[in-house]
Amino acid sequence: MVRHLKKLAVVALLAGATAHADSVSTSSSGATFTTTITAADAFHVTVAPPADQVATTQKFYIALVAWGHLLFGTASGWQEWKPGTPIPAFYENAQSECQHGTFGYTSKPGNLSDLPKIMAGAVYYAGYGVDENDLIVNQKYAAVYAVPLK
Repeated sequence: MVRHLKKLAVVALLAGATAHADSVSTSSSGATFTTTITAADAFHVTVAPPADQVATTQKFYIALVAWGHLLFGTASGWQEWKPGTPIPAFYENAQSECQHGTFGYTSKPGNLSDLPKIMAGAVYYAGYGVDENDLIVNQKYAAVYAVPLK
C-alpha cells in the first residue's frame, strides 16, 4: 500500500491535485480527472466532463510520454505518434462508453508492479474532446499517473 501511495503522491505533485487514500483527483477545463489504484495492481482513470459537455459526442484519449516518445492508446494497443499525423483516440465516441456522466480507462491488471523496472519516469495522460483540436486548444487533458523513479 505504501508503494501505491507514493505513486499517487507523484501524480498529485505533477497535477497540483488533491490525494486521498487510494485515489487522486485534479481538474482541467472544468472536467474532473480521477486516478485510483485498484486491488489488481492497476490504475483506473475516470473523466467527468462538465455537465454541458456530457451529452455531446466526445473522443477519449490516453497517452504515454516515455523516453522522449509520445504514444497513444487505441483499442488495438499503443502506437507512437508522429508529428503531422492525426492523434488516435482510445474511444472514438466516448459517450457510448459513458456511465453516469463519466468515461475511463483501466490499465492491465498486475501492470504497476512491473512499470518501475521498465518505465521509470513515464507519465500517462488522459483527455477528451470533440476532436484533437478541441483536446489541445481547450486543454481538456491532465497527467493521471506517473511511474516513480524508485
